[in-house]
Amino acid sequence: MITAWAGRWCGVVLAAFVAIGTVLAGRPGWAYLALPLTAPLVIGLAADGSHTARLLSTPSMRYLGRISFALYMTHYLAIWTVRYLVSDDRLRATPPALGAVSLVVFTASLIAIADVAHRLVEVPARRTLTLRRATN
Repeated sequence: MITAWAGRWCGVVLAAFVAIGTVLAGRPGWAYLALPLTAPLVIGLAADGSHTARLLSTPSMRYLGRISFALYMTHYLAIWTVRYLVSDDRLRATPPALGAVSLVVFTASLIAIADVAHRLVEVPARRTLTLRRATN
């Protein structure tokens, strides 16, 4: 009972958190408030029995969780590459529909790059480190 209650209220708090973050975005103090509140919110939202826990346990979300480190390691390089190839003026002049399509293509490409990095770099490195620990 407590976990379902916590999950519902954390959802409300997260919605308020996002709304406040939207209003305060770009102000320096916002990051200091956001960082300590994020982990408890995620833990509360993932409480057993909540809608969020069911959402986070879907195969697509588990897949994103598996490649999350590779996604973290490659996203900035991808963003930097797009910004290097496309000028700021061109980005501002992009029609909203084309911008939405571009965002979907960029996100799909980023996930594909992260998947390759996960399979070719992260998994072999993890195996190598696990074998080294086992032999020492």
